[in-house]
Amino acid sequence: MNEGLYFIPIIERALKEPDATAALEKAFGETKRKGAQERYAEGFKNFALFMEIAYSHHKAAVSDHVRRLIAELATGTFDAAERERKLLLDAVNSRPDWKAEYETFCHEHAAEDFVRDLNTTTPLEFLASSITCCCVSSYRSSTDMKNQLGN
Repeated sequence: MNEGLYFIPIIERALKEPDATAALEKAFGETKRKGAQERYAEGFKNFALFMEIAYSHHKAAVSDHVRRLIAELATGTFDAAERERKLLLDAVNSRPDWKAEYETFCHEHAAEDFVRDLNTTTPLEFLASSITCCCVSSYRSSTDMKNQLGN
């Protein structure tokens, strides 16, 4: 057996078991025990490198998938039931990095909508819409302020 790749037959044997997950856990333990022996030290370094690369690729794939789901959620293109949408939104909000990315996508999407609206309306329509929004917003603000002050 090639000591530099001693872990390959151990993993292969585990993958042939009916419960491959449990068998792999045992195989990793065996690989680690053997790797502590001088004879298998180089092989254990190869195993560790192999696992590091595999994990890195897995992590990148998961990250890409999460980014796609966040983008779909933020742009309203996430095609699922409301319960699944809420679960995804809860998951996004549970991680500060995902939440920040979601908020960035939301702002970018809103900006794209704004620019699209600018390009599809005449300047007069846009101005009238802006004035209406400002007036409604100003009215709501003054009404809220009066309500808060008790007037």
